[in-house]
Amino acid sequence: LLSGSDLTTFERIIRLANWKEYYIVRNKYLNKANKLLTMIKRIPKSEYLCALTGVRLYLSHNTTINIIRILQTARIRINYDSKFFYSIDPWKVIWNRGIKTIGNITPSYEKALKCGISELCQSNSSEESHKVLVAVLAYAKRVRQIVANSRHPEKEIISMQFDDMHEKAATNFRDALQRILFVNSLIFHEGHRLNGLGRLDLLLDPYYKADLMQGVLMREDIKELLRDFVKTLHEYYWYKSQILMGDTGQIIIIGGDDGNGGFFQNELTKIFLELSYELRLPDPKILLRVNSKTPRDIYELALKSIATGCGAPLLANDDIVIPALIEFGYEESDARDYATSACWEPLIAGKSLDQNNSISLNFLIPLLDVLKHDNLEEYNTYNSLLQAYLEKMAQEVSCVLATLKSFKYADTPLLSLFMNLKDISKDLSQGGAFYNNVGITGVGMPNVVNSINNINKYVYREQKYSLQKFVEKEQGSCLLKEVNFFGHDCEESVTLVKTITKVVECACFDFRNQFNGRVKFGLSSPAYIDAGNITDASFDGRKSGEPLGVHISGSAGLAYTELVSFASKLDYSGNKFNGNVVDFFVSPNFINNSFDKFVDFLMLAQKQGFFEMQMNVVSAQTLIEARKNPKAFPELIVRVWGFSTYFKDLPESYKDVLIERALATDCR
Repeated sequence: LLSGSDLTTFERIIRLANWKEYYIVRNKYLNKANKLLTMIKRIPKSEYLCALTGVRLYLSHNTTINIIRILQTARIRINYDSKFFYSIDPWKVIWNRGIKTIGNITPSYEKALKCGISELCQSNSSEESHKVLVAVLAYAKRVRQIVANSRHPEKEIISMQFDDMHEKAATNFRDALQRILFVNSLIFHEGHRLNGLGRLDLLLDPYYKADLMQGVLMREDIKELLRDFVKTLHEYYWYKSQILMGDTGQIIIIGGDDGNGGFFQNELTKIFLELSYELRLPDPKILLRVNSKTPRDIYELALKSIATGCGAPLLANDDIVIPALIEFGYEESDARDYATSACWEPLIAGKSLDQNNSISLNFLIPLLDVLKHDNLEEYNTYNSLLQAYLEKMAQEVSCVLATLKSFKYADTPLLSLFMNLKDISKDLSQGGAFYNNVGITGVGMPNVVNSINNINKYVYREQKYSLQKFVEKEQGSCLLKEVNFFGHDCEESVTLVKTITKVVECACFDFRNQFNGRVKFGLSSPAYIDAGNITDASFDGRKSGEPLGVHISGSAGLAYTELVSFASKLDYSGNKFNGNVVDFFVSPNFINNSFDKFVDFLMLAQKQGFFEMQMNVVSAQTLIEARKNPKAFPELIVRVWGFSTYFKDLPESYKDVLIERALATDCR
C-alpha cells in the first residue's frame, strides 16, 4: 500500500478522478483506497493509477525531464470570461516518490517583472536551469499561438504580452498582473503546492502609479483588473487545495513596514481590502501587515471585510514579527519585507527555502508519558513534576529534530528560475537560497497548560488527591473542563508557557540542517484534529481522540481583551516565531453593533503586542443549520487553520470543532 508522500499524491489523484463531487480527504478515502489496491495488487501502482484516472504520471527521477515533458504536452485552456491567460493542466502530475517536494514558499515575482524570461538564467546558472528555461520559452510561445488563434475578445493584448515577455520587462499594470499569473501557473506545473504571492500592493506600486500618471488607467479600471486577477487566481481552487478544500496557500500580503519603520500603503492596499469585502471568496487569502503607524481607515476597511465572515484579512503585527526575524538572523532589510508561507509562518519571499511546515510538535505527549510512570509518588512536589515534564519535552524535541535531519528535497529547476539565489550554480533544493531554515508547528499547548495547572490545583495546592489517584480518576474528566487557565491573563499561565517554550528553544539551539539552516517553532499548527486523534485523554477535560486546543485561543466566556493581553505577554524572541495566531469567534451582531469599538480594540491590541490574529465571524446557530441543510448555505465561509473555505466542504470533525467553539462564544 502507498505511504508517506506517495499517499498524499494518491489522495490528490483520487480527488482528480472523482472531480469536484467527491472531494475525498484523508479520513474518508482510506478505506476505499485500501480496498481498491487490494483488488488490483498484482498490477503496478503507476499503471493502475493511470488507468483509473487518466492522469499522466511523470515518474522519472530527473525533475528536469519531467517538467520539460509537462510543458511540452500540457493542455492549454483559455477562459474567455477573463482578461488574463491562466492555465494549469491538473492531469499532468510529477510524482516524487520517497522524497519531499518543496512547497509553502513565495517566489520572487519581482524577478520575473524586471526582466524578460530569457534573461532569468546567467552564464554560471546550472545546466538544468538552462534546459528548463528553454522549455518555458517554448511553452510561452505555444500559449501565444493558441491565444492568437482563439476567439478571446482581447487576444491581441494577451498575444502582445507574451511576445514582450520573452525579452522585455513588464511595462504596465496589466502586463505585470499577467506575468504574475503566468509564473504562478508554471510553479504549480512543477508540482509545488501552497504558493504565496508576496506583497502585491508594494510589488505592483510602480506599474500602478505609472499608468495613473500617464492617464492609461483610472482607479476604477485598476480595480476591475484586480477583480479579474483575484477571480482568476481562484480558478482551479479544487486542484490547488492541499489536505482540505481551501488550503491553497495563495496568500496576498498587503500593508506593512515601509522600510523605514513607517507604514506602507497605497490605493492598491485599499482596493484589495475592498475586493475582499465585495467578492467574499475564500481564496486567495489576504494578510494585512499592521504596525503602530497603520491608520484607522485601513483597520476599518479590514474589519468591514472580516465582518462578512470571509475570514480575511489575517493580521500580522510587524512591531513584534520583524524584531523576532532580525534576532533570529535574517537581514534587517529582508525582515522588514517578510512574507508568509501557507498560513501564517514568516519567511523572506524569493530568498527562502524555509520549509516552515516540516513537522508538528505535540506539547501534550511528554506530559502524558510522564504520568504513565510506574511510581508517581516520586513527583511529590509541583516542581518535581514540572521538571520531569520539561526533561521529557526536551527529549521529544530531540526526536523531532532527528527526523528533520533526514529530509531530502526533489530538484526544483523551474522554481529556481524565479528565486533570488545566493548561489545561482545550485538548485534551490541543494541549498542555493539565502535562507535554508526549517519550521516546526506546535500543537497542544492549551491542553498541557490547563492539565499542569489542574494537577497543581487539585494535587499540590488543595491536596484533594494524590497524583496517582488523580491520574486514575480524573483523566478526561468533564470536571476539569470547568477551570481553564490558558488564555487568561494570569502570571501562572504566562510563566508556564514561557518556561515550556524556553526549553524547546534551548533544545533547538545547536540544530543545523544539511544546508546549515536553523529551526524555528510556534504555537499554531493545523494538526489539532489529526494529533488529537492519536493522543490519549488529558487532564483538562479532553477525552481520548478529541481535538487539541486551537492556536492561541481561550475557553468559553473569556474576553477578547484578556486573550490578547495574555498573548502579548508571551515570548516570541529567539526562534519562537513560526506562527503564533490569536484565534477567536465573534458573533456578527457583536461587530455590527460595536463597529467603532471593535476598530479601537484592534488598534489597541496591535499596540499591546499580539503576534498574529484571525477570527471567525459567524453564529453557532448558522453553523448548525448549515450542517443540517448545506444546500441552503452554499457560500458560507469559515476560517480553518490559517485559511478560509466553504463550510460545506469540510469534514464533519472540523465542523464539530467550529460549532463547539461558536457555541462557547455565543454564551458570552
